[in-house]
Amino acid sequence: MKKNICLTILLSVFMLSLKAQWTTDTLQNTLVRDSVGTSETEPLSVTTSNGNTYVTWFESVSGNYQLRMQLLDSAGNKLWSQEGLVVSAFPQATYFVHYDLKVDHEDNAVVAFQDYRTGGNFNVVAYMISPIGTFLWGASGISLADDAAEEGLSPVIGVTASNNIIIAWNADSSSKQWVAYQKISSFGTLAWGATPRKIIDSTGVIRYSRPSVVPAGIDDFMMMYVQGTGTFGNAMRANHFDVNGNPVWPSSAQVSTKTISSYYFPEVISDMHGGLYVSFNTSNPVSLSLGDVYVQHVNASGGVWSATGTEAAVSTVNHKETRSIKFLDSRNEVWVLLKILDGGQTNTGISVQKFDTSGVVQLGAAAATVFPISIDYYEPFAFESTNDGMIIVHTVNSGFTAKLLKTIKINYSGLSLWTPAVSAVSSIVSVKSRISLGSFHNDQVIAVWKDERIDEGVYAQNIFNNGSVGPLAVPNEISIDENFNLFPNPSAEFPVIQFKGDKSGEALVSITNAFGKTICSHPVFLDASNGQLDLSKLIKQNFSSGIYFISISDNKMKEVKRWVKE
Repeated sequence: MKKNICLTILLSVFMLSLKAQWTTDTLQNTLVRDSVGTSETEPLSVTTSNGNTYVTWFESVSGNYQLRMQLLDSAGNKLWSQEGLVVSAFPQATYFVHYDLKVDHEDNAVVAFQDYRTGGNFNVVAYMISPIGTFLWGASGISLADDAAEEGLSPVIGVTASNNIIIAWNADSSSKQWVAYQKISSFGTLAWGATPRKIIDSTGVIRYSRPSVVPAGIDDFMMMYVQGTGTFGNAMRANHFDVNGNPVWPSSAQVSTKTISSYYFPEVISDMHGGLYVSFNTSNPVSLSLGDVYVQHVNASGGVWSATGTEAAVSTVNHKETRSIKFLDSRNEVWVLLKILDGGQTNTGISVQKFDTSGVVQLGAAAATVFPISIDYYEPFAFESTNDGMIIVHTVNSGFTAKLLKTIKINYSGLSLWTPAVSAVSSIVSVKSRISLGSFHNDQVIAVWKDERIDEGVYAQNIFNNGSVGPLAVPNEISIDENFNLFPNPSAEFPVIQFKGDKSGEALVSITNAFGKTICSHPVFLDASNGQLDLSKLIKQNFSSGIYFISISDNKMKEVKRWVKE
């Protein structure tokens, strides 16, 4: 994957120190933003290719809500200003609707939401922000609207293999509701002109909404959406779309004969092979008073596991809800995280289920129990594979609404791995919600959540693969690829570049300062038999103390490492 040469350049401008910010004190956690007297709410987070974490939230300022963003490095340091980057201060409502945050193949953040900037109705807007805080699509982002729509709501983001951005959203007028979608290049160009493509019923009888987008092929994509005619009986459908946004299949595929409610957003993920997996809440086939969870696969040709999909946890007495779905490509397994409730929906537990790629359950028909149903009221939020098991983040009630945030790790058979089984993430008793968990990098995952310990604020904490929390072992060296390292780092003299693997041939070494200015560039020959390059023998300039970025590039790759000059 091509790497952004400017990765984290703004670090030295705003960072107060090089001390790692992850704490071992789970009563404190790492503060993303919690200003007294204001509300920071609705956080989302996403992980970059090197383990940095973008976080977005809405913050109340002078009677309005601003969308703000922060970038944390893998050691927990804020790479931007302490109060975060103000992405948008345009007028917002006092309530919040579904929005989305993704990262593209160059580690830029893409966020799509809705605001009132064009008048009295919501319209969808999108921004692309680089790792140094540059507004790549302009200071006001890109407004996305269909002229026929009175409102645009609930945008979702997909990133194609060619690094183009697909944004789809709910559009409606007084008589119709449809799905609008647009392609945006990394340069901010609307690929299909100002008017988006749409999935619409001209009569208005069928209402389309709640799209989800996953990549397919080089620059195609698959989209799932909901087709409804009323409160109940909302069906899920999917189609493959080409580079011009046109449907490839003559008619859309019915995802499942099971239906979903009018307000529920199913979770959709890519199968990494041009299709998608979806987990969804629906009715129990035996007892209609209980909710059930099904998982379905739609392959690149529109084929499905079965007409309904596969039931995740068979039970005639328990209510079930899906909380997250993961596809482990290296293991050819699909995992789903489940909240299990008793018939009265007053006590809860946590279970997991995995499926093979043909849709057969692997952990028993009733799924594997992580926590049995109890009055402790377990609330699962997210889980992530660490290559040797699954880390699950959940809350446990400590009072009617106050919660503790904890984590447990299971192996790929569903059995607990840690002793003791549960580790603390946040031990302060407070209301916690909107919890997300990043991808596994640097032997850790990062949890981000809304916390009401002061008022509404946003906090984060790392969780190592062994269940511990706290500073990284080597916080001052941020690994971006596994092809070279700098040693020593930090250092008073120029470091030695140590190569990994069989690296030979001509390349260019460049050093950039924290403001993005290239200080020097030198052609070099990489000798695999030597395995290292001493920069002190190559560069004769004197550098002042500070943070620099050393890159190596050739016709196949460009990689960068941060160097701290003492």
